[in-house]
Amino acid sequence: MARSVDVAAMTKNIETAKAAYEKNKNSEEAKKGLAKAYFDRAFALTEAAQYRAALGDFRKGLKLDAGDEKAQGMHDEIIRIFESIGREPPKEGEEPPPMPIK
Repeated sequence: MARSVDVAAMTKNIETAKAAYEKNKNSEEAKKGLAKAYFDRAFALTEAAQYRAALGDFRKGLKLDAGDEKAQGMHDEIIRIFESIGREPPKEGEEPPPMPIK
């Protein structure tokens, strides 16, 4: 069962990294920084069983850093979880945001 988790600091890191990346899309450092910010939140969401939201962050991060094997592996594991319970994962761009803190 999905649990709420405080991802406010991670979301702020994503926003900061996204601003840096938007200023200089040719910067490999900014690109990797944004990917890492997405992956950090995705792993926290995975730990909280918020698989749909985590999948969105993994997808965004992997577009920026397709070579991250740990992130790719967890992305693939989430897809397998959906398959194992006979449910479709959300389509790209239709993933929900993280659950609000209770």
